[in-house]
Amino acid sequence: MADLILTGEAPDRLLCITFTAKAANGMRSRLAARLGERTPRWIGTFHAVMARLLIEDGAGVPGLPQGFAILGQRDARALLMKVAGMRDTKAAGLLLEAVSLLKNGLVTDLRHLPRSAAVLRFASEKLGRAAALLPAYQAALAQRQALDFDDLIAWPVAAMQADPVLAKRWSGRWVDEYQDTNHAQHALVRLLAGASGRVFAVGDDLLAIYGWRGADVAHIRRFGKDYPASPAPMKLEANYRSTPTILRAANAVAARDPEALQKTMRPADPKAPPGPPIAIREATTPERRDAAPSLGCRGCDITSRRCPGGNARCWCAPPSWPNPSSPPCAKPASPSNW
Repeated sequence: MADLILTGEAPDRLLCITFTAKAANGMRSRLAARLGERTPRWIGTFHAVMARLLIEDGAGVPGLPQGFAILGQRDARALLMKVAGMRDTKAAGLLLEAVSLLKNGLVTDLRHLPRSAAVLRFASEKLGRAAALLPAYQAALAQRQALDFDDLIAWPVAAMQADPVLAKRWSGRWVDEYQDTNHAQHALVRLLAGASGRVFAVGDDLLAIYGWRGADVAHIRRFGKDYPASPAPMKLEANYRSTPTILRAANAVAARDPEALQKTMRPADPKAPPGPPIAIREATTPERRDAAPSLGCRGCDITSRRCPGGNARCWCAPPSWPNPSSPPCAKPASPSNW
C-alpha cells in the first residue's frame, strides 16, 4: 500500500479495511511511520469505515436518517424485545443473531437462504420468526433515527446497488482477512470495486473461523473468478509461529480439503527443532456435550482419516492440556507420522 502511494496513487483513493480495530491501528501506525502526512485516512474495520462514510457523505442516500445513532448489541436487543413483545433476554439475543444473519446475508426470501454453517445453527421456525419481525424491527430503528451494526454494511450496499454514481465516488479498496467476509461485506467490496476491479485482498482460506456467524470462505476461494484480471496470488508460506511438527500436521489436514487453495506451510527457520509430538484431547461445545460420545484420545494419526483406537471424531490440542477422561488409544500412532 505504501508503495502505491509512493509511486503516485492518491491516498484518498485507497480504502483499507481489516476486521479488528487493533489490526487497523497497527496498519495505520506502520503506514504513518513510512508515509507521514500522506497516510490514507480511510483505514479501519468494515463497520467503522462505513459508519464514517455514511456520516460524512450519506446525505444523498435515500431514507438514511440524518444524524443517525448507532445502536450497540444491548440496545438493539432491547429494541427487538420491545418489537417482539419478549421478556427473555437470552431468547431475544438468539433471535437478534438470526435477524443479523438475515441482514448480513442480504436475505429477502427465506427460500433463497444458503445452507451454511451459520444457517444450520437455527431451527427453521427461528429464522421464520426473525424474517417476520425484520420489517417491524427496521421500522422501529427508523423511528428512533438509528442504525444497528448490520445496517452499517447493508445501507451502503443498498445505496450503491441503486446508484452507480455513488458507488464510483466511494470506490478504492484494500481488504484484510478476506476469508471471513460475509455476503453483505463481499457485495460491498464488489460494488466498491466497480468496473475497474481494483481490489487487493489478504487472507487465508484455511484460517476462516466465522462461518458460524455468516462468513463464507468461498469468497476468497473464488477471488480469481470474481476478478478475472487479477494476477496469480502471492503465497506467504513461511510460518514464524508454529513448530515443524504442527506445520506437517496442518499441511496433512489441509490436503484433505479438495476446495482449499493450494499452499504448503513451512517453518521460517529451516533448522528449527521439530517441537513436541501432537496429542489428541477432547474438545466439544456446550451445545454438543450431551449428545456427543467421548471424543478424546491420545496418539491418533489424523493423516490416516481414522483413529487407531476406533474414535472417529478427534481434535488436536497441545499435550500439556490435562484431560483425565481421555485414555490413550489402544494403538497409538507414532509421532513420526506428523
